Amino acid sequence: GTNKAIDATGDISMTGTHMQTHQASAPTYAYGTSISGGSTPTTNTDVAGTLVLTIAASTSVPANGTLVTVSFNRSYGSAPVVVISPAGSNAQTAGSYVASTGMTGFTIYTGPGFTSPGTATDYTFTYYVIEAK
Repeated sequence: GTNKAIDATGDISMTGTHMQTHQASAPTYAYGTSISGGSTPTTNTDVAGTLVLTIAASTSVPANGTLVTVSFNRSYGSAPVVVISPAGSNAQTAGSYVASTGMTGFTIYTGPGFTSPGTATDYTFTYYVIEAK
């Protein structure tokens, strides 16, 4: 299909299509010290993406520990709303939440009841970001 730029001051209605986001450079990621690795698709954008975080077998991640900090490619005008979703049962068990949301990025933490898995485990999350004015 054809991509068209929209500059609107009123409501936007789309019929028979999907919303897509594109940007030349993906956000950058700083993994928590307890994360042994991760992968992120190059199609991730400041608006939406998928994060795969790996906790090694010998690593201990504390409750309320940093999993990853996402730094936007381009800063928002004000702190956006960030929604994360576990994309699988491993991520669901982490009880993760977003905090430290600012115009330049956000951080995902493990929940207060999290315990390290004891074996190398991947935790996959999806995120969606929108600026509300």
